[in-house]
Amino acid sequence: MLTRFELMVILRNQVSDRRVVRRSLAVEATLEEWAADLGADVVTWAMAGLGANIDAELLAGNVERRGEVAEELLLTEGASPEIAAAARLRLVRDVDDMPVLAAAIAAAEAIVDDVHAAIELGDTLDGLEAFAISHRLGRAAEKRGDETAIRTLALLERIGLAPERAAALALAGMLRVREDLRL
Repeated sequence: MLTRFELMVILRNQVSDRRVVRRSLAVEATLEEWAADLGADVVTWAMAGLGANIDAELLAGNVERRGEVAEELLLTEGASPEIAAAARLRLVRDVDDMPVLAAAIAAAEAIVDDVHAAIELGDTLDGLEAFAISHRLGRAAEKRGDETAIRTLALLERIGLAPERAAALALAGMLRVREDLRL
């Protein structure tokens, strides 16, 4: 069975872009918080979050194979079939066809990306509020018909987390690992 340390070494060997590695760490921390809150296996969810983007650089020019190659790499390195499949299935368009773990990864990636976007616009991690993140997500879905926001809300519903709760837990996870995230 693949350990977190081993997965981190593999991730760093596969991905040289530090932003992608930090994003993976933020998704991992978010999924740890969500799993604990939902009573899911924290280790499995964290490992799935950390390894989901293992193919990001390898397939930068061939996005059609993203997820598929992540699954292959993770299985080859000793990750559980559940973790490996979640890396692939998080990219499925139909939310109803996704296992809960894959839905959680996809939702966590969207919320982490939103947090990073807010920070790039001048907010600080300490200054962000869960209500603001969930409100922004809801407005994007309702007012602008933003497909990513609509999908993220559906993903959160699939895993059983209210948007504001999901955002609060994501922020808590990111604050916990803020030194690794350089935020």
